[in-house]
Parts: sequence; structure tokens; C-alpha cells
Amino acid sequence: MKRFFKNRRLLLVLLVVVIVGGFTLPRLLADPWDEVLFATATEGEFVLDVVVRGELRAERSRSIKAPEMQGRTQIVWLAPEGLPVEAGDEVVRFDDADQENRMAQRQQQLESAQQNLDDFLASKPSQISSSEASVKTAEYDLELAELQYNLSEFESAQQQEQRRIDFENAQLRLDDAQRALDSRQSQLELQELQLRTRIRQSEQRLRDQQRQLESTILRAPISGLVVYGETFGSASEGMRKIRVGDSVHRGGGVVTIPDLSEMLADFSVTEGDYRKLAVGKQAEVRIDAIQGPVFMSHVEAVAPLASYDAATRISYFRAHARLDSVAAGMRPGMMTTLRIIVDKVEKALYIPNRAVFEVDGKTVVFPRRSLPEPREVLLGDRNFEYVVVLEGLEADEEVALSDPREKNETGGTGPAMGAGAPGGRRP
Repeated sequence: MKRFFKNRRLLLVLLVVVIVGGFTLPRLLADPWDEVLFATATEGEFVLDVVVRGELRAERSRSIKAPEMQGRTQIVWLAPEGLPVEAGDEVVRFDDADQENRMAQRQQQLESAQQNLDDFLASKPSQISSSEASVKTAEYDLELAELQYNLSEFESAQQQEQRRIDFENAQLRLDDAQRALDSRQSQLELQELQLRTRIRQSEQRLRDQQRQLESTILRAPISGLVVYGETFGSASEGMRKIRVGDSVHRGGGVVTIPDLSEMLADFSVTEGDYRKLAVGKQAEVRIDAIQGPVFMSHVEAVAPLASYDAATRISYFRAHARLDSVAAGMRPGMMTTLRIIVDKVEKALYIPNRAVFEVDGKTVVFPRRSLPEPREVLLGDRNFEYVVVLEGLEADEEVALSDPREKNETGGTGPAMGAGAPGGRRP
């Protein structure tokens, strides 16, 4: 019986040993650096780049201004902002009540001028007929006086003289009647010219007013996108987008139509990156609002002079890249990330920037095979993600992406305690 209990206790002890060993043995045999992430040193082509933030801009745009017209310039309708439009599409309408009233007045003035001419032409024959009759009478009197003068040779000298005087007086009366007729005709011709001039002036005023009426509707001069202009609102609003109900200044900008067929990406670089830029360099453009595709572009212009930012106390050089192609959905003002390809090295050994640390003033990495000891390295060029290793590392070696010593001190992984930012040479 005692032997039975003794064997039972032995079995229980063995069972406990097996259970405890099942939990602890795998941990003892496991790699102590399993929780550390590693990257492999790669040998191959290395791309030097500059990565900056930018903003899309249409190369060309047309501003639509409020018309130079009399009366109110109050907006009664606006095409929705962001709406794609074709050349000739309506984008803004102004209140046209004043222009319609002026149009009616100009039409009445034209009709009145035309009626005055019609009345004049109708009365013109009667106004000239009396003068023509006076000429006819004077011609008859002259013929009679001439006949009597010619027959007076058989009369006394006194009668002959009287006939001569009567003939001369008849000639003078005819001349006066003809001058009166000519003068009346000239007066009537001038009056007709004045009436016809008034008609032409009225017609021109009507055409001008028609253009004024048509100018209450603004149309897109080119195909593009509707972008509202700004105006000063209330004291609390300050500058704001134009909206329906606003009265705008004559000649002031209302809407801008950017041409979306050619797009640019504006960006700025610091003095450190300025020397790397050159017109013609390729750039990959990623648009925040359009996930997925990468658009190729090339640097088209770089400002020769820097602009100083007083807030950051940093000088920037403005530049822009022209997109090689335009995709649906691109809009001015969209934020972008540009990766400008500066140069390419055919063969280089490189690792992620995250794998480089500074320990005791030295630039080091943590190779897997020598963990947790660091190894000093000499770095070369770097880009946004990777850095070239000139000395201290071989191809295909694995390096830690976090300081493994942190694991031993805290039970986790992360940046080394007291370590600074990744060291090495900056691009």
C-alpha cells in the first residue's frame, strides 16, 4: 500500500515536470529577438530623390468679371462651384430688371424717332409744293414780260423802257423764287438727315442696351471648372466666397475657369535641396485625393531667388513640375507629394533609414548575427526611405529596425534609450 502511494506521488511529480516543461522549453528554445523587426541590406540600383509636398494648379485660367453696365449688379444665380463646364455654358446671372426697363425705353425711343421720320416724309411734298408753285408763277411772268418787251419796238420809247424794266423785274422775281425753293429743299434735306441720324443713334443705343442686357448672363470663355471668386463680407466674415445675393463691383472678378487640360504641381524646397534641382528632372506625383495611381511629371521651372518665411525663419525656393498626363478628378488646390528623381547609382548597398542609430556619438546598425551589440557603419547618400552604406555591412545581412537593447530593458522593442535621430550623411 505504501509502495502504491509512493509511485502515485512520483507520477504526479513527473506530470508536473512535463506540464511545466511544455510551457517553458519552447520559450527557452525560441529566438530571443523574434519581436524585433529586421530589414535586409540590399545591393542594387539606388535612386537619389527629394520628396516634398505640393499643390495642383491649372496652367491656364480665365477670370470672368462683372459687366461694366449701368444699374444693379446683383447676382441671382451661380453655377455650382466645382462644376465642369464647356465653353459657352452659363455660369453667372445678374438681376436684369433694370436692363429690361432700359431696353423698353430704348425701343420706345427708336419707335418715336421712326414715327417722326415717317410723319416728315409724308408732309414733305406739301411743304415744298408752295415754293415750286412760286417758281412756276415766276417763270410764267418772265415769259410774258419777255414777250411784251419783244413786241414793244413799235411802241413809244417810254413804253419800251417800261417793258424793259418789267422784264428785268420778272427775271429778279424768278431768281428769288428759285432761291427760295433751293433754300426750302436744303432745309427739308437737313431736317430729314437729322431725323435719320436720330434713328441711327436710337438703333445704336438699342444695340448697346441689348449688349448690356446680354451681359447680365456670364458664360464660360473656355472649358474648365467653376471656381468662385472672393468678396469682403461682414466684419465677422472678412473675405469669403461670392454667393447668390451679392452685389459686386463693376469689373470685379466673379468666377475663375481653370483649364484642366494642363496641370502643374507647385512646390518649394529648402536651400539644402535647391542645389539638387534642375529643370527637366523627373518627378513622381501622388495626389492625396486620388489614391493609387502615380503620375509622372518633370520639373519645368525653379525660382532663381529664395523667398524668406518669417514664421519658420527658413528660405524656400519656389518651383513647379508639369504633369505629363491629366486624369479625371484632378482639381486645382489638391495636395500632392512629389518624389523628384535627382540621380541614380547603378550599384550601391542600402538599408532603410529606420535601421540607422546614433550611439555614443557613433553611427551604428544592429545586425541580427551580432545582437545586441551595435556595429559602426559609414553612410553615403540617402533618399526619403533608404541610405547607402559605404562601410561596415555586407549584402543580405539583416539589420534591426529598432534598438534591440530596449527589449532587454523594458521587455519590448523600440528606439534605443538615449539614442538620437538616425545619423549619417544627409542628402
